Amino acid sequence: MSESLAVSTIGPSELGAEIVRRLRLKAEEPVLIVEGEDFVLVKRAPTQSPLERFEALAAETAERFRDRKITPEDVDAAVRWSRESS
Repeated sequence: MSESLAVSTIGPSELGAEIVRRLRLKAEEPVLIVEGEDFVLVKRAPTQSPLERFEALAAETAERFRDRKITPEDVDAAVRWSRESS
């Protein structure tokens, strides 16, 4: 959901409270802040470590490959094809 709010109507200190309310953040819960040229994105920080996230993604990918009967040889052939095509 997107919404435009004027800081003058809610005040800068209330802006933080509004973010906490909308994200349903608990005390001490980490957030990720991404700043762009004309925006700031605030989102709940990942709760998994990068290693845990990688392991979960690897397990999910392995399961999909098994379900679709994609073999290691198929992956090797796809990588070779990709390298030769670029």
